[in-house]
This record gives sequence, C-alpha cells and structure tokens, in this order.
Amino acid sequence: MKTTNIKIIFATILVFALLSGIAHAKPLTDAFLGGLIQINDFFENEEYVAYSKTIDFFFFALIFIIIYMIGVRYSFKEVHRPERIMAISLGSMTAFLLVAAGFSVTIFLPFIHWVFYFLIFWFWWWLLG
Repeated sequence: MKTTNIKIIFATILVFALLSGIAHAKPLTDAFLGGLIQINDFFENEEYVAYSKTIDFFFFALIFIIIYMIGVRYSFKEVHRPERIMAISLGSMTAFLLVAAGFSVTIFLPFIHWVFYFLIFWFWWWLLG
C-alpha cells in the first residue's frame, strides 16, 4: 500500500518536472505593457467620456439597489424573490431617472471627504463602543 502511494507521488513529481520546461512566465515589466498602460491611456486620452452616462447609470443602480435591499430587509420579515425583484427594479429605475435628469457621479466628488469623515467617525464609534 505504501509503495503504490510512493510510486504515485514520484510519478506526479516526474510529470511536473518534465512539463515545467514547457511553461514560460512573463517578466513583471511585460505585464505592465498590456493591461495597466492601456487603462492609463483610456483615462489619459479621455476615452471614457463616450461611456460616462453608462458608468453613471451602473454606479447609481448599484448604490440604490443596495439601499433598497436594506430597506426591504427592514420592511418585510422575510426576503423572497418578489421583494428582491421589487428592490432591483426600484433601484434601476431610480438610477435611470437620475441619469436622465442629468446627475453624474462627478457632481459628488467635492463632497467625498465628508464620506471619509463619516466612515472614520463610524469606525471609531464601532471600535470604542
């Protein structure tokens, strides 16, 4: 019994040793040429402007779906499929109406420091409480 386990382990190590010559790893510097530089160029060349309303919609939809899901948990005793669908549809419609009204995520950027202040205050309240 022990000899079969040793043979299997030895065969596995031998297979990995033989296949390791096939593997080729990229250097870390080559990884930056693909993904991160393309992302940087996307923002530097302002190519995101064509997608700004879509980005705003998905951001607002995510925020409001989360808010409505929290509200559904407090409104109903149990959260089933109809309640989830109601929260998702309300969140999506609220996001659509905000984007249609001309609101953007960039409007809230001057107030982001207040969010950080609130999070720090809440963290200390939780930590000391």
